[in-house]
Amino acid sequence: MIDTNSKLPYIAGLLLALIISIGLGYFFSSQGEDYSAVNVQNRPPKVETQSSLQAVTETTSQSVTTPAEVQSIPQQTGALNALDLSLGNFSIDDPESKVRQALGTPLKTSTDPNGATRLTYDAIEIVLRNGKISALVSQTSAVSTPRGIHDGSPAQEVFDAYGTNYQSEPFENTTLYEYTITSKDGTPCWLRFAVRDADRRVDYISIRFVQ
Repeated sequence: MIDTNSKLPYIAGLLLALIISIGLGYFFSSQGEDYSAVNVQNRPPKVETQSSLQAVTETTSQSVTTPAEVQSIPQQTGALNALDLSLGNFSIDDPESKVRQALGTPLKTSTDPNGATRLTYDAIEIVLRNGKISALVSQTSAVSTPRGIHDGSPAQEVFDAYGTNYQSEPFENTTLYEYTITSKDGTPCWLRFAVRDADRRVDYISIRFVQ
């Protein structure tokens, strides 16, 4: 027969130890929460995440605008006007500085017999007189007029965009169609479309003062 009375002090001791253990655990747990709260208040500012930095970068890049010197000429419709004296990003009477800033060093520089300076680039040839553009000639289809005509455009598109009030004459294997347009300062200019006879497409475009 087991003597129950001899076990009572042992059981009581275990219960007391358990109660003390639970109490100490609660105490340290509550102290730990208070410490965490203090750390939150004194924590350094939040460091931006990679996604946040990327969003800032994208916003900054979107706010950057293209310099006015290299923006395209607005599209033209309606009656022909001085803005039609443009090819690519350049117009008659634009300053030489605009050309240099946008295109840099030309592939070739030469002087015409009349003293004008001719700058040859990949897509366009620009003639300067007295520091301003006096003529423009397309070199490739990369440059267009404000009405969307470029090297290779069908002749019919030229007539649809500019009408039929032109002067024409044959020249070698092309037909030259010229429109007279007055510049902003009142000087008459020629807008020429050289159309190949073989396929009736634009071979080149030129703009110049009437000589």
